[in-house]
Amino acid sequence: MSRTYSNSERCVGKQLKLFRDRKEWSQLQLAEAAGVSERLVVKAESGGRLAARSIERLATALSRPERTVMPKDLTVDSEALAGRFIHAMYSQQSRMANAIQDFVHPQAVFNFVREPDSVPFAGVHRGLSDFEKAIQLFFWIYEVPNDPERKSRYQYYLQETDVAIWGQSWIQPIGKPLKAPAPVSMLLRFRNGLLCSMEDRCGFREGRNKDSQCPKNGLSNTKDNPSKTTQTPQKLFNLEDSSSGFEIVLG
Repeated sequence: MSRTYSNSERCVGKQLKLFRDRKEWSQLQLAEAAGVSERLVVKAESGGRLAARSIERLATALSRPERTVMPKDLTVDSEALAGRFIHAMYSQQSRMANAIQDFVHPQAVFNFVREPDSVPFAGVHRGLSDFEKAIQLFFWIYEVPNDPERKSRYQYYLQETDVAIWGQSWIQPIGKPLKAPAPVSMLLRFRNGLLCSMEDRCGFREGRNKDSQCPKNGLSNTKDNPSKTTQTPQKLFNLEDSSSGFEIVLG
């Protein structure tokens, strides 16, 4: 007879461990604080399935004054969602908003840190609708190259449920192939299983002549000052050193 899990969820062990490490607790200390067994904590950090009530207890115990941990912070894989975000950018391009809408908070904030006088989508955009307009402008300027040899490489750094994305991209101004890949730095913040904010500091080359007719599409944004840096993602986004990371290749 197959086992059923009507009221249980699989934990994301790496995220749970990062929350525990932040409190400088052992597995036994977390178990005592949450009122569960140490064996259950080991199971959770191994990616096992736990009853919803046990996950709630762990989340409550792991919460801090500056950060309330919600159950989905322990059961929704932020790195996997970050991977979906990047994959949608390459596979769906100007239509990527439709591919990510199931995990974006309705009031999510998207910040493209660029020079506003030369990049029409620069600034802060609130909500998926504004992000959709911004990404359409992005792909009005840039394109994913068809050259299979030009594969973009990204590394992902996990800090609790925040994911810093770091690497190199061959995305190019339309009709202007790059001689070298552009640096990529992006931070995605997830809360309770949803994307709440994106900060993009990618160093894509300027495309299209600044005098070209630009389809504004009713886009409104808040301008922000650009930041040119070669810092590590941990320093750039004020993240602590992470014990979790992986690399993907796209092209």
